[in-house]
Amino acid sequence: MCTTLSFLATSNMLKLAPTVSDRAQAANRMILRPRRTKNNNSVDTAPKMFQNIVFSIPELVHLITDHLARRDLTALIRVNCTWNSIWVPYLYESLFFPQCGLFNAYPEISKYGDHVKTLGLSRTRWISARYLLMFTANLQSLRIRFGVLYTSYIEQVTEMVPQLRVLHVILELSLSQPSDCQMASVATLKNLEDSYWYSNANLRIDDILLVFRDCRQLRSLVLERVTIVEELKDVRNEQEP
Repeated sequence: MCTTLSFLATSNMLKLAPTVSDRAQAANRMILRPRRTKNNNSVDTAPKMFQNIVFSIPELVHLITDHLARRDLTALIRVNCTWNSIWVPYLYESLFFPQCGLFNAYPEISKYGDHVKTLGLSRTRWISARYLLMFTANLQSLRIRFGVLYTSYIEQVTEMVPQLRVLHVILELSLSQPSDCQMASVATLKNLEDSYWYSNANLRIDDILLVFRDCRQLRSLVLERVTIVEELKDVRNEQEP
């Protein structure tokens, strides 16, 4: 008899009204639960406050971005204005153009160029490269392949993006005679950490020493196929035809 009464008492206790904290937890579960449409499609109903908290933490956004492909970022920026402002910097942070044509083929660079940190240009006409560099004020790394290397190109690069930390210059064409090129302007890149040169060109020893002296952050300078000379016979400053 006593055992039965005890069981009944326990059953009655289970039917007590939920507390305030229980209601709050139940409400949160309902908010986070995916909503079903008439077509039985799942719709994310995560509260906006939760999204704001996550996206306000840069470390979390970086972690999320590490698992997103470029096509994913392209889709995310089309969700709404908020997501566009969050993901656009990551979408345009690193750009690579395998073959640059005319400069007017890249109209969006004028709008999103400030987000570009790394830029790779291959088989590039100088007029196109110069146009892209005009809108990348925050560029940190430039990897560029020239058909022909002129001193004036290097001078303009250092003037337009003086904050560069990485500069890789590759001469794609194999010339019968090495071209003369001055790299003294590279010494103005005070934040330069890594520089790589692959070109059939003559470089002055004094210019190289100047780069070592003035680029205090320099950690790596690689020169391949270059010829180090004491003086240049003919410095080419002409523009690409």
